[in-house]
Amino acid sequence: MMVTANPKAAKSASVSRETALVEVPLDKLDPAPFNARADAAAGVDELVPSVRELGLLQPMLCRPKPGGRYELVAGERRYCAAKAAGLSAAPAVVRELSDAEALIAGLAENLARRNLNPIERARGLDRLVAPIDAGGAGLTTKAAGKLFGRSQEWCSNHTRLLRLPEIWQQRLAAGEVTERMARSLVPFVDMPDVLAAIERDREQNPWAWRTSTDFERSAKRIAVGEIRPPQSSTPDPRPLTPAVKPPRAAPSTFARATPAPSPQSPAPAARDYRLTADQAAERDSDEAFVPIRSGSTLEADAESDHDLDTILWLVPRLREAWQLDEVAQAIAKHRAKLAAAK
Repeated sequence: MMVTANPKAAKSASVSRETALVEVPLDKLDPAPFNARADAAAGVDELVPSVRELGLLQPMLCRPKPGGRYELVAGERRYCAAKAAGLSAAPAVVRELSDAEALIAGLAENLARRNLNPIERARGLDRLVAPIDAGGAGLTTKAAGKLFGRSQEWCSNHTRLLRLPEIWQQRLAAGEVTERMARSLVPFVDMPDVLAAIERDREQNPWAWRTSTDFERSAKRIAVGEIRPPQSSTPDPRPLTPAVKPPRAAPSTFARATPAPSPQSPAPAARDYRLTADQAAERDSDEAFVPIRSGSTLEADAESDHDLDTILWLVPRLREAWQLDEVAQAIAKHRAKLAAAK
């Protein structure tokens, strides 16, 4: 991950007093008290041949100390390469810097390098935001992020990685897990049971932890199962199945249509729908008929022969529900007309 230092932010964070480019004797140069790299001398052997042949092409950054000595601020790999190449002195920019300014300048150069792992970068940023009395630079997370052209959230996300257990920090530094995977574990750093369950599940189901998305999903799944409160051993006095009221019977069509009587008024008398003897005999007759056209008179409908079959079909079905005095009179008139026509 490449982090480019912001020149404007670096200028505002550190103030230059006196600057000079001099050849500094290496035996009078003390190494930096803090370096973001865990192993600053790693890869120095690759630089030794070019340094022996051409010298240091980029000067180191130092600050003067009492007694004619110097303290290395930035460029520890160049310092190690120069000593390995047998040089007695090397070019360096000597600048008056306070402790906080020297820390900012050194970390700004180291954190801008591509090959730092996330834990090394997190330790450097944490040193930048630590209080001055605790050996830090005293920057805010916003100022530390601005130093590299990044946001406050970027700085905070890195420093949170240092809350992880040491085993997970080692895995992240070694590249066994990605930075996104490690960040998904930060919410559970105070839950050792969850982290232990995650370790077990990774051993039993490694396929569920392959990608960063799988890792986040599996970590949440494990956390939900571990955080869920345990079941109480005390039996619940409530019944297992709540009492269910029996469903109310649906009222009949007649009951829905008939309003309930009020307490002040008497209930209406029941209507007698039974047929008289003549109506029953008429019902059983094959010549019974009834009109069907809406809005027409019974006699007019009976005079048309094409309605006769329909009338004969409907009469038995409607007679029991209607008062059929009008029907009976129409039938008698129609039969008289048929007899006269014959």
